[in-house]
Amino acid sequence: MKKSILLASILTAMCLTACGEKEVSVKDVQVEGQYLSLLPCASCGGILEGVVLQKDKKFQQASFYFGGKENSYVTEFGTFERTEDGSRVILTTDKGQKTQFLVEKDHLVMLDVEGQKIDSEFADMYVFQKLRTDQENLEGKTVKGVFLKGAKEAVFQLCGKTNTYIVEDSETVNLFSQYKDLLGNTEAPYTPVMLEVEVSDLGKPADNFPAQYSGVLRPLSIKSMELLMPETYCKK
Repeated sequence: MKKSILLASILTAMCLTACGEKEVSVKDVQVEGQYLSLLPCASCGGILEGVVLQKDKKFQQASFYFGGKENSYVTEFGTFERTEDGSRVILTTDKGQKTQFLVEKDHLVMLDVEGQKIDSEFADMYVFQKLRTDQENLEGKTVKGVFLKGAKEAVFQLCGKTNTYIVEDSETVNLFSQYKDLLGNTEAPYTPVMLEVEVSDLGKPADNFPAQYSGVLRPLSIKSMELLMPETYCKK
C-alpha cells in the first residue's frame, strides 16, 4: 500500500499550457501544491521526482529511479521556507540537507548547490511543473500519461495533472501484454512507459476505494506506447 501511495503521489507528467493571464508578482505566486519533473540520471534511465509543498510549511519529496537493473524509491521529508522577496523556496530535509528552487508563475526551477541555475544540455529537465487538480469524466476520450504495472496493480497518471487511476485491462485490447512485450528483457516491476490511450471511465466502484486514486479506467484502444525517456516524457 505504501508503494501504491508513493506511485500515486509521484507519477505524472508536464504537458501544461499557458493561460494568457495578466502578469503576477512572484510574491503573489502560491507555491503550495504538487510538482513533478523527470531528472537526468547517469546510472539509470531517469528519475521521476515529485515534491509536495504543504500549507503547514512541511514538504514530501519522492524520487523514483527507473531504467537500471532495478527500480528504486527514495523519500525525504522536511520543512520549507521562502526568501523575503518570495523568489526562492528552500527545502530542508529532516537530515539537514538543503535544496533551493527558483519560483516562477506555474513551476519551480531546481538550482545547484550554490543557488545558481543549472547550465547544461539538461537544464530544461530541472523545471518542476505544478500539477493541476481539476477532474473530468474521461469516458471515450483519448488521454496521455505515465503507465506502469506491478505484480498486483496497474497505475496511470495523466500528463500535467495529479489525477492517478487504476487500470483494468480489456480482453480486446490486451494492454498488459503489450506493456510486457515493450519492456522485453528490461522488465522490472513498476517500470514506467508513456501511454496514449482511448479509455472508458468506470468511476470509483466502491465507497472504500483507495483515496489516492481518482477512479478506474479501461482501455478501448491504444494510440501509442513507448519507453519513458526525456524526449518522450509527456510530449505533445
